[in-house]
Amino acid sequence: MASHLGNFDRLQELIDITLELNTRYHERQKEKGCHQEKNPSIGGSNSSKPPQSSSSKKPYHMKNKKGNNFQVSKDKPHASLLNKENKLIGSEKERRIKEGLCNYCGGKHPFEKCLK
Repeated sequence: MASHLGNFDRLQELIDITLELNTRYHERQKEKGCHQEKNPSIGGSNSSKPPQSSSSKKPYHMKNKKGNNFQVSKDKPHASLLNKENKLIGSEKERRIKEGLCNYCGGKHPFEKCLK
């Protein structure tokens, strides 16, 4: 995990730290969700509403779409797409280039126009 949150020399450093923090945030949210389901009295809400499925809470780009030719692990959704240095693996980078997708977020725009 990132040991410092200060000035960054390169945009890529900021992106890498942001991805680490985002991944940890979602892991923690998932841990909290599992803990609260086992102990419903913790959390303060005694509502009669059933718990929402976690699949509806996935970000749009994480939902399963037809045509995706890669598998995503449940624990670390991007783990299968990244190498040890947290960079896109060659096959995923090639797929995104071939399909005209952003190398950062996978959106339908070039990397240079990415808003994330």
